[in-house]
Amino acid sequence: MAVDAALALEADLRRLKSQYNAMVPLRLLAWVRDGFPWAAAQARVMADIVLQPLNPAQPPSREYRRDFLKKMISMMEKADVEVADEVYSAFSEVVQPPSDETPGDGAIGHKTYALHEGVAVTLREAKEFISKGTTGLVTWQAGLAFIEDSLQDDKGAALFPNKSVLELGCGVGFLGIALQRLFPIMEYVYTDCHDSVLDALRHNLAINHMAPPQSVVTYLDWSLLAPGELDDLQPDVIVAADIVYDADLFPGLVNVLEGLLSRPGSVAYIACTVRNVATTAQFIGLLDARHIEVDMRTLSIGELFTYEPGDVVMLECCRARPTVRRQSSQESFYDLLRQLRAARDEPQE
Repeated sequence: MAVDAALALEADLRRLKSQYNAMVPLRLLAWVRDGFPWAAAQARVMADIVLQPLNPAQPPSREYRRDFLKKMISMMEKADVEVADEVYSAFSEVVQPPSDETPGDGAIGHKTYALHEGVAVTLREAKEFISKGTTGLVTWQAGLAFIEDSLQDDKGAALFPNKSVLELGCGVGFLGIALQRLFPIMEYVYTDCHDSVLDALRHNLAINHMAPPQSVVTYLDWSLLAPGELDDLQPDVIVAADIVYDADLFPGLVNVLEGLLSRPGSVAYIACTVRNVATTAQFIGLLDARHIEVDMRTLSIGELFTYEPGDVVMLECCRARPTVRRQSSQESFYDLLRQLRAARDEPQE
């Protein structure tokens, strides 16, 4: 039993270190399990996590560190565990903003996502999901699920090496930087249309040592596509994550996909969090109408990263059409969701 408890603690600490550096919401942290052994874990949490971030030059925000330590102290007090002086000392250093901190800066920090041993991505992200009029300044769960999936069964190793890859709606750059970290991609083109997002992206590329010609940043507005604008963009693989959420954007997005998929052999992989079934089905229906073939599967999530639960599907799109009639992509999507939710014994929509 003692050995089992020690192994469980080591697993919890590894998970907690990854979560802390990625600034995972406190309610999702590994210490929420019943009976977390604070008496044995307190010193390790401080030495291995709080005082030794994965990226010391770009640590989590001051406010996150403050809230983390405050919650840690509260949990130990409830467990009747004596709080060490170093915990109170670390808390006192972050509880009040320094004199040179401008309003709002306390929430600004860097999230470091551990991909596997020795490989990580550090990003400056906004605290709020919607910031400066865009959703593109945070990493969303479909991007995390995309990376988890690429590492399973060597999917990414079979798809990306020595390919030209273009990302639609790249945001702050998690998906692209992670893919470039993991696989020898020949060229990766990051595209978005918000100035604030592109500024954040360039910062994140710089701190992750990504630069041309392997990493290219391009402005691309789906709704204002000019004739010939896609001519110079000839990717082998198109990728995207969490861009299927606003039906008003679908016509422009489908136009872009149709143009990019005109290259023989090109393929698109779009990871979607299904927040609204009808909206996702509408997008798939538009692809069907343009004779874009869609295969889909669910993504296994939550093993490597921590994020809110939800249905995440991968859409694999290409222009080739089989000579025999297939079930419509919309019908396939509904069938996939029914199977997924039946496996979890959830009500169907």
